Amino acid sequence: MTPESPLPGHLTRPNTIRHVPPELLAIIFKNVGLEHPRRLVNIVSVCREWRDIIYNYPKFWTTLILHAGEPRSTPNTDVVAFLKRWFAHAKNLPLKLNMAVVPARPSAIELQNLTEYLVSHQWRSLLFELRDGRTSQNQYSRPDAWPWLNTLFNATKDQPDCWSELEELQMIATELNPRHMPILSLNKIAPNLKRLRIHFDRIPSVAYLNSTHINMKNLVSLNLDGEIGWDNHDAMLMFYFRTIMESNNLESFKIIDYYQSLTVPTFEFSTFVSSFPVSNLTLSHIALHDSPTVRFILKNLSLPALVSVSMTRTHFDAIFESCPLPLHQSLSRLIELSGCNLEELKLDHAVISEEGLLALLPVMPTLQTLSLDSAFRNSTKAVAFLAGLRGGKEDSKLLPCLRSLSISVGAWITPTLSLQLKSEFLRVVCDPRRWWKTTAIEGDSTLVSERFAKITTAKLSLHHMDESTSTLYARPAPNRILAPRKELRGGAQEKRAFR
Repeated sequence: MTPESPLPGHLTRPNTIRHVPPELLAIIFKNVGLEHPRRLVNIVSVCREWRDIIYNYPKFWTTLILHAGEPRSTPNTDVVAFLKRWFAHAKNLPLKLNMAVVPARPSAIELQNLTEYLVSHQWRSLLFELRDGRTSQNQYSRPDAWPWLNTLFNATKDQPDCWSELEELQMIATELNPRHMPILSLNKIAPNLKRLRIHFDRIPSVAYLNSTHINMKNLVSLNLDGEIGWDNHDAMLMFYFRTIMESNNLESFKIIDYYQSLTVPTFEFSTFVSSFPVSNLTLSHIALHDSPTVRFILKNLSLPALVSVSMTRTHFDAIFESCPLPLHQSLSRLIELSGCNLEELKLDHAVISEEGLLALLPVMPTLQTLSLDSAFRNSTKAVAFLAGLRGGKEDSKLLPCLRSLSISVGAWITPTLSLQLKSEFLRVVCDPRRWWKTTAIEGDSTLVSERFAKITTAKLSLHHMDESTSTLYARPAPNRILAPRKELRGGAQEKRAFR
């Protein structure tokens, strides 16, 4: 008997990658990131069978992540030629392109060819990431010298509906500060656009981000991140109110405008906004930069479908803490007018008092996630909030649906206060008497195990001066994929018994 011969009574079966069923490989390949050129090249180089599978499935070629300013990331330095060869395998399927470009490349001729190619194809999703051309942080950069966006959108002016199938457009340039926004006539070139994201260091104007230039009725997600050059309070208020009111299908609204004015605005009604509250029946997720103007906006909205609110601020402002319009009042009014079932509240450096937050909790009985990242002025306030949360009446059932609790504070606290903070946090997370009445616990012992499992994710952390973070306590979410160790051992014993 040769070593390669099977033992008597054993069935021969293939044991190489060449014999894996193509259908199974196709499913596996969907999850390995084939949109990265180098990764795809590595896979097709394994064997002829894998190469045939990749080339026979057009869906593998509908998405591409390309770094046009870094030729080493692609097998070919001619970007347009590479794009043509890649997407030719996608047949007639809608295409998705994520392209990062450094201002030094492409050249003027390459830029013209690339622009013509982008305008002449039917895309489902486009992401343009404009990177700074500096090779080091100290090198001088001229971000305004490269007219990439203007060149691209100027080329679309004479070609209406050139992106008729485009549903998602993202423009990311976190290190660039354009003097002028490109003219986005998206209602003509991309009438079916659903998701728009613009992330610049600064957004000079939002004049082209309204119903005149965008089909607001189709918009599902609007994401603007960058210092917006608001002319005045009225311009800012009108943009927020009109966008929310006119976008009938809007589900996600994220505007991080870094507005620093501490003045509470007044508003004069017009033909566009004739009364309060301004309503939207589909908006479910909002993420805004905390300011008195945004607080004024929140308390005059009605969003029945709202489930998630995220408020952020770049830094803690002691003066802002004395704002005459407290954040908890605006949020409470928003929930009252909306009649919504809020499930998630995240405050990132958004200024709120512990008394205000405790007063807000009773109007959020459906809340499942509460994240407080440097939301309190100091750690003493965080301890007071936790003590107040734990000290609620047993029959009040504050936050009965809470599943995730995350709190972070500044690390410049004494060891005693740090221990006190952790102790109060553990009492809130682990003490089951907060969540059910004592009479119910005594009457039904089956509730005990369920009560302890209510908060499945909990984290308490400290922020340090060097921007690092240390964790005082963490309870990760349970991994439902892996079975308990006892079950695994039992299964192994059972398997050995049948051998």
